[in-house]
This record gives sequence, C-alpha cells and structure tokens, in this order.
Amino acid sequence: MFLLTTKLSSFRFISYTRKLSSSNELLSGIPPPLQGIKILDLTRVLAGPTATMLLADLGADVIKVEEVTRGDDTRSWLPPSAPTISSSPESSSHLPPESAYFLAVNRNKRSITVDFKKPEGLEILHKLVKQSDILVENFISGKLATMGLGYEDCKKINPKLIYASITGFPGMKIAGLANIASNYLIAGKEASRHGTAHPSIVPYQVFPCKDGYLMIGAGNNKQFKLLAEKILGNPGLSTDPKFATNDARVANREELVKIISDTLLKQDREHWLEQFTGLG
Repeated sequence: MFLLTTKLSSFRFISYTRKLSSSNELLSGIPPPLQGIKILDLTRVLAGPTATMLLADLGADVIKVEEVTRGDDTRSWLPPSAPTISSSPESSSHLPPESAYFLAVNRNKRSITVDFKKPEGLEILHKLVKQSDILVENFISGKLATMGLGYEDCKKINPKLIYASITGFPGMKIAGLANIASNYLIAGKEASRHGTAHPSIVPYQVFPCKDGYLMIGAGNNKQFKLLAEKILGNPGLSTDPKFATNDARVANREELVKIISDTLLKQDREHWLEQFTGLG
C-alpha cells in the first residue's frame, strides 16, 4: 500500500471510487496479475483514466490525483448520474451525485486532491513518486516538466519508475511509419505523398477558398452528388463517367481536385460553410 507522512494542507481524499468486485469473487482466490503494483495516476477525462482503470481492474493499486477545487473534469459531466449506494462512506454524504461518465473510467481506484502548484503539494507528489512503480499522465506535452514532475525530475527520485505519457499530440511520426511499413510488408506498396488527401477516397482533403481553407470529404456517391449539385452548382460532375464512382474519382483525382478548387476559390469560407449547413 501507499504510505504518506506529511502535513495535509495541500492534500485530502476527495472520495473513493466504486469497487467492481473483489479479486476473490473474480478469480476464486487467485491473486490478480498486477497485485502489489503501485500506480500514480495523474490523468483526467478519458484516455488516461481508461488506461489506469484497466490496470486497476488487473489488481494494481491506483492512486488518482485530481484537481483540488472540482476534481476530474468528468465529475461534473451530468447527466446521467449514478445513484448513491448503501456502502458509501458517511463522509461523502454531502457530495453531489456521481457522474456516470466519471465512474465508467475510474472504477477500482482511490482518489485524492493535491495542489502541486504549491511547494508542499509538490512534496506530497514527490513522496508518492518515490513509492510508485508506474506514473501515468496526460497533461499537455512538457507541462509537468515545468512543474517539477517531468520524467527527468521523477527519475532522480525513483530511478526504477516507469513514466507513461498520453498526450493529444504524441509521437505521430513513429505511428505513421508503422502503417507505412506494414503496408509495404503486406501489400508491397511503397509510400507516396498525399498531403491532407485520403489515398482511397476522393474528394477527401483540404481545399483552398478565397480567404483560407476548408476540409471537405465525400465518403460515398450520394454525398458527392450533393456536393456537385448543391455546393458546386455542377450537377454534371456526378454523372460524368470520370467522377460517377469513387473508383473513377480516385483514378481522376488531379482533374477533379482542380475543378473543385477552381470553384471554391471564387468565394470565401463563410459563404461555402453556409452552403454546407443543413445538407447532411
């Protein structure tokens, strides 16, 4: 278990989170695979909490650190809310209904609030870092490093710590290269440049307007017909054999992209957005 000996001016338990079931109930006395693993959870909203919830389900001891004044953002995402259960601690009776969204990705964890912008709060988290096996966070990339909780900071406190970051804009290059490599390995296709365009759907890319750009995607023939007739004012496009089907549009990509671009360049984005509104 986690041990913490410090002044609690920047630290308090905000609530427990509901237990799914005991390991004995799930596995008939067999210890869960991650029993004894201590995880410091600095994530919020969805992606990070889902990851740490799965670790908690597998038996890890997860301490979720939440914002001091309101907790995780999803605590306020109501409705729907979950009814209070009879086993709720008396100390939580003053709390508002619990968000079903929050509960859906935070079961089997323990929650605390810590203001780690304050020195005493940062000290508390450093103590938890020292006791933890894994730290998971989904702050803006590099944010925690400015607060004394980056990987280099935490590694000095606990050299064995596994530090996992889930960001909105992660290492996309390696993810893209993985797809390129598998495409070549399986299909024997060498990568080519498409810019913002989709390799197998046309039109599906960014187009220039008089004052900027619009992202337009016609994922099927019905949508392309609407685009040609209602937006571009060129109904003949959807019946032209060169553009009538997606296969044909892909084969004649450059010609069609030029036709669409030439039309869109005649008006600004606001004009075109008004034309798109309500078409579905």
